[in-house]
Amino acid sequence: MPIESAPIRLELPFALERTTVNAYLCLEPEPTLIDTGDASDETWRALVAGMAAHGVAVGDLRRVIITHTHIDHFGQAARLAQESDARFLVMDAGFTWLTDFTRQWQTRFDYYRDVFLPATGLPVHERAGILRFSQHVLETYRSVPVARVDCLHDEEEIDLGGAPWTTLHVPGHASMLTAFYAAHTQTLLSADMLLARTPTPVFEPPA
Repeated sequence: MPIESAPIRLELPFALERTTVNAYLCLEPEPTLIDTGDASDETWRALVAGMAAHGVAVGDLRRVIITHTHIDHFGQAARLAQESDARFLVMDAGFTWLTDFTRQWQTRFDYYRDVFLPATGLPVHERAGILRFSQHVLETYRSVPVARVDCLHDEEEIDLGGAPWTTLHVPGHASMLTAFYAAHTQTLLSADMLLARTPTPVFEPPA
């Protein structure tokens, strides 16, 4: 695969952890963004500037792929939906999280407050801090309209950068985590499947 067709890494700030996260931009066969960073204004400015450096404006986007619905990977999705005509793609296991985030997060919030956190033995002030942050997420992050979202499926082929990539459902870090593999170059876009720490940063209510 020619280097100009490879996904372009966009490094975005993530203030919560005082670090950065990666998004990727594909120019062919149509402007496609993979992940968006968190919902902060700083991230939005970095995202817009990063795309502009490669000749792509927000309104040019035709696809936005969300590898998983953790806040540092889908946080700008709702804003991108407002400011572009892009279609949004997410693994089928993450469809309800992307399209009904508030209800999904409220379920997790209630589980943490009523079941999980009391069982951890954490001091009250630490539990309160976690719940304050969870409330902030509930008030800040928004869904993408159902009509704008299409599902990805495990092992289906998708064109990124003018080349075929295989969609892989790799749950663990997140239940809907998605990676993409290009067999002809042995290249893996792993999202958060490979991390130095926090392989499972959240706990979900029992199914």
